[in-house]
Amino acid sequence: LDAKRIQAQTFHMDGHLVTKEDAERIIAEGLSLGCYTINDPNLAQILVSWGVSVIISDCPDQLGLSHDPRHD
Repeated sequence: LDAKRIQAQTFHMDGHLVTKEDAERIIAEGLSLGCYTINDPNLAQILVSWGVSVIISDCPDQLGLSHDPRHD
């Protein structure tokens, strides 16, 4: 599926499967990257450091993120 052809703006994927290279490639294509279902604070921090802009979680208050992407 060609993201540009369908004018996609965001790509969501399982945060346990994404690699740093995946994140870099997706973001380089001009898409924002969201990952689900992240309940591990360490993984959340890693994903954010890779440029992931959306973290979907069952327990967002326990992730220790200092920025809430919903307020962008």
